[in-house]
Amino acid sequence: MSNKVDTALEVMELFRRYDCNTYLVGGSIRNLLLNIPIKDIDLATDCSPEKVESIALVNNISFIPTGLEHGTGTIIYKDNQIEITTFRIDKQCYGRKAEVQFGCTLEQDLSRRDFTINSMAMDINGNIIDPFNGKEDLIKRLIKAVGDPDKRFEEDQLRALRAIRFATVLDFYIDPKTFNSIKKVKLTKVSNERIRDELSKILESPNRSRGLALLDESGLLIQILPEISNLKGVTQDERYHPEKDTFVHVTLAIRSLPLNASLSLVLATLLHDVGKPATRTEEGNEIHFYSHEEVGAKISEEILRRLKYPTDVIDEVKWLVANHMRIHEFPNMRKSKQIRLVQEPYFSNLLELLRADIIGSSAINGIPANLDILNYIDNFIIENEEQIKETKILITKDRLITGFDIIEMGINPKKQGKLIGSILESVEDEILEGKIKSREEALEKALELVGNWYNGKI
Repeated sequence: MSNKVDTALEVMELFRRYDCNTYLVGGSIRNLLLNIPIKDIDLATDCSPEKVESIALVNNISFIPTGLEHGTGTIIYKDNQIEITTFRIDKQCYGRKAEVQFGCTLEQDLSRRDFTINSMAMDINGNIIDPFNGKEDLIKRLIKAVGDPDKRFEEDQLRALRAIRFATVLDFYIDPKTFNSIKKVKLTKVSNERIRDELSKILESPNRSRGLALLDESGLLIQILPEISNLKGVTQDERYHPEKDTFVHVTLAIRSLPLNASLSLVLATLLHDVGKPATRTEEGNEIHFYSHEEVGAKISEEILRRLKYPTDVIDEVKWLVANHMRIHEFPNMRKSKQIRLVQEPYFSNLLELLRADIIGSSAINGIPANLDILNYIDNFIIENEEQIKETKILITKDRLITGFDIIEMGINPKKQGKLIGSILESVEDEILEGKIKSREEALEKALELVGNWYNGKI
């Protein structure tokens, strides 16, 4: 058994000394039987919440009243957070939260849980208690609601998303009766934060494309990401997109990502064409999506803010979506623009998005992907490695020139702010191309540009 199980058994033995029957329950049993790491230790007990707290205090164990109205407290034991909940049944359910009643049996407590694979317990002797055949469903790789699935999802709508998540992460199937009940679920009582958490776990799984398909088939996708669901039926130019449908393209793209792709990269790949429905035009036999990357970046920000994603994730996803078309032009850029783009902090993920975008337009009908542009960029980075490193220092850490230098040349920042930015960019372009290597040369170039402006040449 794992160290976490051993720790749980120690706590169970401690509570037994006070005439409390305590069991290891839930996902820890599931993971134990699947031989995968146990993340959290959850215990269920016939002790009252008050007695649990008193036992902890008498034994100098930290106790946190994380949800006493629901019978739940958390103890800190040997650096482990262990959640201990009193046996309970639901008195009244509201689609997410429930009023509970204590004093029931272990089997009654297990009966209120979501899925059979999460409704097992282990006693202090290591015996598995499995009243709903969860062990058998683990063998079958089946996600199945405990009892009546309609009731389980009426009790807690979030369980519908959890079913999709478990099926995705564990690569299990969903029991047909359970899946039919999921199709009836409306996520009206689930907070955006909880939706975000479940969605993120689905997208972080290597099996993410199947998770997206399950969300779509269940009717949950259109509830949480209607902008992605609306990509269905948005046709594209077959010359560049033999897969035609934008939703199909996005599905193929996220399937093409590295298994360990970061959440920001997966979100950006999922959202990279979200601006296409609003920008689609037809000119003769040609289909265009002018500026869809700019529109898509704005829509992506709106979606991610709605789902309460952190600012750093939003900033990266916006940048990746906004630049996913620009990277296609890399071979035609000025060298300064190429180096500037390579130096961007999210550039490595932009390359992965480019790869997924290309494969997502090729991974159908056996058409091989043309990855020549990626080979070109790789060779460019190798050939210019030293210059990329040196110039990054010159324009960031130890900048050769700043806006204050331009102001000292007589440019008014209130009236000519854009001019200052333009001059700095021009000087930095020459730094990136290796034409300017010292502060004196940078100031000389800036003074030349200021003079051109005064003389009406720029």
